[in-house]
Parts: sequence; C-alpha cells; structure tokens
Amino acid sequence: MNKVLNIIQFLTIAILAVVCNGCGEKPQGADWGHTEYYEDHFLKEYEPVIMSDTLELEFNNDAARFFNDDDAYVELRISSDSVKFVKPKNIIVYFDNEPCADFTFCIYPKRFFGDEGFDLDMDYYIAGGTLGIEFKDEAEEGRHQYYILYSACSGKNRLKLKGAIDEQPVSETDMTYAYDGSIANGIFVTKENVENPAAVIIKWLIYITAALLIAWFGFLRYMLFKRIKVPEINFKGPGTFNGLYKVKGYYKVILTSDNKKKQNTFVGICTGKILYLYDSVWTSDVVIEHYDKQSVTIQTSGNITCNDYQLNRYNTYEIKDRKNLNDKGYITIM
Repeated sequence: MNKVLNIIQFLTIAILAVVCNGCGEKPQGADWGHTEYYEDHFLKEYEPVIMSDTLELEFNNDAARFFNDDDAYVELRISSDSVKFVKPKNIIVYFDNEPCADFTFCIYPKRFFGDEGFDLDMDYYIAGGTLGIEFKDEAEEGRHQYYILYSACSGKNRLKLKGAIDEQPVSETDMTYAYDGSIANGIFVTKENVENPAAVIIKWLIYITAALLIAWFGFLRYMLFKRIKVPEINFKGPGTFNGLYKVKGYYKVILTSDNKKKQNTFVGICTGKILYLYDSVWTSDVVIEHYDKQSVTIQTSGNITCNDYQLNRYNTYEIKDRKNLNDKGYITIM
C-alpha cells in the first residue's frame, strides 16, 4: 500500500472539463448535446443521435513517465450520481465510437505520448478520446445529468481532478487532493420529443389542402365560375327545338347536336354544373353564361348567329342559321 501511495504522489492526472459548442465549462455542467426524438413513421424512421465531444486527461511529466507503458490505462465510468457509481437508465455510452459495457471505458495514455521520450521541460501531456451518449427510445424527455467517475488505473486508486475545488497546478507532484469521484458539475444531455418530420409535412399538407378546399368550395369557385342568375330561358325554334328550361344555378348552358358531350362529375362538383340541351338543329355549339342578375351572354359559332351578345330578362332575341335564313328561332330570357 505504501508503494502505491508513493506512486500516487507523482501522479497529477487531471480530467479536463469538456468544451462544448465552443463554450467553456458551465456552472450547471458541460452541455454534451441535444436530441430531437420522434416516433417512427412509415415515411421516416427515427435515426438515433450520438451526442459526443472530446474528453481529455492531462498528465504532468512525472505522471506521463509513469504511464509510459502500452498496458497502462485509466478506467472511467458514466454515473447518474456525482459521488458513487449509479447506473444510468435508458442511455448507451460510446467511447471512440465503441459502445461501453457497464458504462465503463478506458484511456491508454501511452498511445498519445509517442516513442520519442519525454521532455523534462514539458509541463503536461494530453490523452483522451471521444465520449458519446445516445438516448434509448424509452428515455424521458428533458435534461439528464451525468458524471464521469474514476474506476481504476493500473493499480492506483486516486487521481487529481483538474477543475475541482482545492486543485493543485498540473506541474506539481505533491498531490494533496484525493480524487473523490466527480467531474466538476458533470455533463448533461437533453432530449426533446418532437413530431416525426414526415408526419409534420403530411399534417401541414392536410391543413393546406383543407384550407384550399374550404376556400374553393366556399367562395372561389363561385367567383371564377359564376352561376347563371336568371330563372329560365324559353326557346321557340329554330326548327322543332322548343321548350322552357330552368337555368338558374348552372355554370353554363350548351346547345349542341353532339349527345356524347357530357360533363365529368368531378369537374361538375369543382366548377359547377353545365346544362346540355341536345338537338340536331344546332350545327355548331351555342354557349350561354352568366352576365349579371338580370342577363346572360350568348356565344355562337359556325353558321349560328344571334342578334345580340347580352340577353336581358323579359326580352326576346332572334337566333338563326345563316345557311337557312328562313328558319329562325327566338330566345326569351324569363
């Protein structure tokens, strides 16, 4: 035991608090990272996040010479308690990208010292690695605090902690502070439960689609595809085409000889219904549409002509085929 204690006097190992995101050590602990967790979606599955940063040990010249052996190591643990080892729940610990059994990992200082020997004027040597923490799915949301505890190191049971209370400079070899198991204020990682990004996109697409549909069926389709306001139109000719037809509420009235022309049901729902009136007398299509509350417009083509474009209520207008001028018809807006 005395031999071990004598060796300890030459050891001035310090566990250097980690610099996270370019900031110094925080009073509440070092911020090791942030995870946004979400449940799996058929379009996007959650990919675990390893929150990591560099952990370094600082050896003075005497300590570095003592650890100048390939098998020399310092063993550390991640704990939920700052004094004694308490296994953390629902996390996975990695050191240099390798999972750590029982939350324990080792640093082998000789791997960082090189083979050129030691410079007696050198104050310290650095050894370390990348420490990572990953949340399991069942981990609770919020901030989680952890501590890096000393476990063992090549037969010695005490280490000096850089950054702790009563710390001695790293260049001194008369260590008076016994490492009691905690890194100053520990480290913390944060878990935030969020919605799956794919689910968020789908949700907003649904919201936008619903808003557009409400706007479309609420007022836009009536603004863009205006309905006929006059109640009825009475036809007398040309030819044998006669009848009084209710037209109010229709988007269009089409006079045609092609009885295969029909409106698509979906288009009718989205834009408005079209009234088709079939008769062989219509050698080319005639289209009647809304103009205002008291009138409609008529669009003729081919040989069909009408003596006006705007047809007002209670008035009668002449419609005829220019190839058969004797066969006239009359349209009355009711």
